[in-house]
Amino acid sequence: MYCKKYWGSDVCKDSKFNKHEPLFRREKFKLLKVIGEEVIQVVSDSTDRLDFPAKDIIKVTFELGCTTDHAFKNKIVKQGIIHKKVLYCDTSGIVRCQIFDIPFTAPAEIPGVDPCLELEFQEKLILAETDYLMLDCQTVNAKVVFEIKIKVSTWVQEYLQVCNSNIVSHLQICR
Repeated sequence: MYCKKYWGSDVCKDSKFNKHEPLFRREKFKLLKVIGEEVIQVVSDSTDRLDFPAKDIIKVTFELGCTTDHAFKNKIVKQGIIHKKVLYCDTSGIVRCQIFDIPFTAPAEIPGVDPCLELEFQEKLILAETDYLMLDCQTVNAKVVFEIKIKVSTWVQEYLQVCNSNIVSHLQICR
């Protein structure tokens, strides 16, 4: 099989293709287009009471909980919960885990965000650091710094060149 230029378009000389059928055609696809990304930083100071008296704090870890996003012109306000897990050894020598929820609200400036668009939000907790102090055997004061990476995207329709054999062209994207 070989292809030649006829009247400015590619056509194939093969028995399974009509000799005047273009090799490529344009088709409309729905694509997810990234508008922007931003890293927000949240600082929290909380004093939490443990269920059992602690002899020692083993470690404190974090996990991003439920979040909601509010879109404004060129701005996102993210609200959510960070789950703080405190692993500790009580006075009887039993290792225990207790979870505390830290609510947060943080803005992010992302040019191109429009509340009228159909927006998709992705977030990832990229940093969580803490400095904690035992105030007494059941009370822990923790200062927490965490960073969340926010990615905002929207759905757009674009024309792509598709080979008539249904293989998407990687050479050219037409609009």
